Amino acid sequence: MLGAEEKLRRIAQEVKISKEDLREREEKRKRLAGKLEDHSREKTDLEISLDTSRIEVEQTKRQISHLEEEVKTFGSFRESLIEERQQLSFEVDSVKARRDQLERLEQRQRVADELRGRFPGAVLGRISELLLPTQKRFDLALQMALGAMAEAFVVKDAAAARQCLRHLKDGRIASETFLPLDRLQDPQVGDMTPLTQHKTARRLASLCVQHNDKFLQRQESWRDNAPSAIDRTVSFLLKGVIIADSLDEAKQTSYVDAKRHGLMPRVVTLDGEVIAPNGNMSVKSQHGGRVEFGGGEQLQELREKERKLEQVARDLATLEEESARKQQEVTDLKAEVAKKEAENGVSEPQLKALQEAQEVQEVELANLSKQIEDLGSRIDQGAAAQQKLRTEMDALEGELLKAGRAHFQKLNSELGVEDIQEVMLKEERRKQHVQAEVEQYEDFLRQARAQETRAEQRFRSTRLEELKRDLDQYRRDISFAENRLQELESLQRSAAEKVQASQERLQKVKENKEGLEESSKTGRAEMQRLKAQSEDAKKGLKRQNDKVKILFGIICTIFQECRERRVGLPLASSDIGAMEQVLSKAQDVEDMALKDLEAAVRDVQVDFAKLPEDKKELAEQSRVYDTKTVEAEYAEQVAELARELETLNPNMRAMEECAVEESKLQDIRHQADAASLESQRLLRDFEAIKAERVARFMKCFKHIEERINPYYRELTSYDGYTGGSAYLDLDDAEEPYNGGITFTACPPGKRFFPMELLSGGERSMASMALLFAMHSYQPPPFMILDEVDAPFDKKNTNSLVNYLKKMNFQCVVISLKDTFFSHSDSIVGVFKDKSKQTSGILSLPLERLGKLAEEPESEAPLTDGFAEAG
Repeated sequence: MLGAEEKLRRIAQEVKISKEDLREREEKRKRLAGKLEDHSREKTDLEISLDTSRIEVEQTKRQISHLEEEVKTFGSFRESLIEERQQLSFEVDSVKARRDQLERLEQRQRVADELRGRFPGAVLGRISELLLPTQKRFDLALQMALGAMAEAFVVKDAAAARQCLRHLKDGRIASETFLPLDRLQDPQVGDMTPLTQHKTARRLASLCVQHNDKFLQRQESWRDNAPSAIDRTVSFLLKGVIIADSLDEAKQTSYVDAKRHGLMPRVVTLDGEVIAPNGNMSVKSQHGGRVEFGGGEQLQELREKERKLEQVARDLATLEEESARKQQEVTDLKAEVAKKEAENGVSEPQLKALQEAQEVQEVELANLSKQIEDLGSRIDQGAAAQQKLRTEMDALEGELLKAGRAHFQKLNSELGVEDIQEVMLKEERRKQHVQAEVEQYEDFLRQARAQETRAEQRFRSTRLEELKRDLDQYRRDISFAENRLQELESLQRSAAEKVQASQERLQKVKENKEGLEESSKTGRAEMQRLKAQSEDAKKGLKRQNDKVKILFGIICTIFQECRERRVGLPLASSDIGAMEQVLSKAQDVEDMALKDLEAAVRDVQVDFAKLPEDKKELAEQSRVYDTKTVEAEYAEQVAELARELETLNPNMRAMEECAVEESKLQDIRHQADAASLESQRLLRDFEAIKAERVARFMKCFKHIEERINPYYRELTSYDGYTGGSAYLDLDDAEEPYNGGITFTACPPGKRFFPMELLSGGERSMASMALLFAMHSYQPPPFMILDEVDAPFDKKNTNSLVNYLKKMNFQCVVISLKDTFFSHSDSIVGVFKDKSKQTSGILSLPLERLGKLAEEPESEAPLTDGFAEAG
């Protein structure tokens, strides 16, 4: 019995220890499971955060790529706008040199518009508005030929001219010249055609002008009558005027050829020299500046280009601003991407550490679960053994009670109980039950404490503050994601609208393109048909012209044979010049143009009515055969047969020759492509250098042009009177550095004259003003003037001295006039020492001598030094 109890007690102790180990491991497993759950939740949150961040990074990168594409597009647009701005700036700068002149022309044009509006149908316009040179090189020559009449008005009749003059007088507007069409008569100067025929260096001035169609289109009332009126005016003004390329050609025309033909033309050269009909040669100056043919259209084009240049500048500024904004947005997005990638770089190691810790905890949790299973099986075995021992003990106790009931009967009677052993056994069982309840409560208490500890640990491990911060971050991320989603949705809507609009425009463009292609095909077919008709017509016309020329040649031959055989022909009309052309040599007749030959033959008419009757009958019975025409037709048939024979003889090596020629053609194309690229590069470089060259030239020219007039006015103003005026004009505004510059000066109280007609003093004063204006662009430290006052009188000399005193640079003057050098600070004189036969130098400090002379009782030295030179 005692052994069984001891064994039962030992088994109960083992079971108790196993239960405690089981409880500890279960608590550890619960803690580990909670920790694993926390790690899993933290890992899930971190993975979600990483995935969200990666998605945002990808979206941001796509947005950056889209913005960079837009920036590149803006860059290409910017380059095209800059190129367009440079082109427009070059064109505007090339015309700006003549802007003042064009504005003066606009003032005159306002007068013309006022007259046309006041007298509709009576005033056509100025000659400079109605005419344009056929070539630009004829501009100056036509100005010299027209003279003051270039700004004259063409009016309907004399009454209209008087009304216009009365209107100008009432409005106190400057007087103008009017040409009434009813009073215009062609000058009787003879036919100038012989002087220009077969001469490439001379031509009639009337053939060097053309109608200004743009101007005439705006004149509704003159649309039908304007061409005839202009032709009549041109005939009145330019008939008898010949334009020659050079002065030598003009002299040959006026002094040799004109005398030979008995004509008196007025000859004008391309450089502006004029030879009058009486032989006098002069160079005339235009009153009031140069005439601009079609200047109104040029000024309108200039203003249109300036407006376009301003629009391009505004577009470029807007584009640069938008590009800068996009670039800044790209920079911000890149910084945001870098920041998120850095955060991802920090989160990824954390996620990896969490994964490793989770794996370790899972392994540990699996080990604990296995240990708990082992302990459970051991507890079950111990409980079974304990139950078996208890059964045995109960049997032994029953036997023991039976055996000791007699032994304890006396004690039972004394104590007043039935069976003391049963009472003791019940008490023992009650104690065991109480002990079991105590152990159960202790177990429950330990579990509660473990749960409290685990809850406290979990509460501490949750990092409430970190969770709050994470919550705030999640809220910010959600807000940013919602805003970004709204922005992307708006961008998607705008992009969809743009795509829809682009598709509509594309559809319209496709439709327009198809229509244009159809019309282009029709136009090309029509053009090919018209070209074929034109070629056929040209060939037929050429054949007819050849026949006509051959017939005219036969007529000329008949006239020549009649002259050689001394046969008299009855002429109905005869022009001496035309007769000379008809009677020229056969070679000369062949070389003559068909138009000239036809005019000469038609001017010599035979009166067949005066022929004798026998000659008339012979002419009716005879037939003239055009042998040359027949020969030409046979020659053409022979050439056609030769071409057909060549087509019947094929080239057997054509393929080889074709391959060789194709290889050559390929090489030539490669060379042409390379040459084209190099040419484009050189052209771009040339245009850039040309633009810079024009810009620098125009900057200097504008500076000098702005200062020449005030300098000249100040130099020529004295005795309280205002000085004269001077200005510069470019001869070639398109390439100003290739042409000359016209310098015009008007002394005070006089009208404008050419520079060569001014006196020596006036030209010298104008030269000084030009010199000072040129030096003001890049001021020199000093200037040397060598006897510039030689042609000046006393007033001009004093004016120059007063002007030089205002200058801020040192001036060294060589002069022989005391009115000039008496105002200097110091004088250096050169003289000849006769005793020593050498040259000496004497210097006088006039400024210091003047100050010493003003001081009382002071003696001033006469010279600073004396030097000798052999």
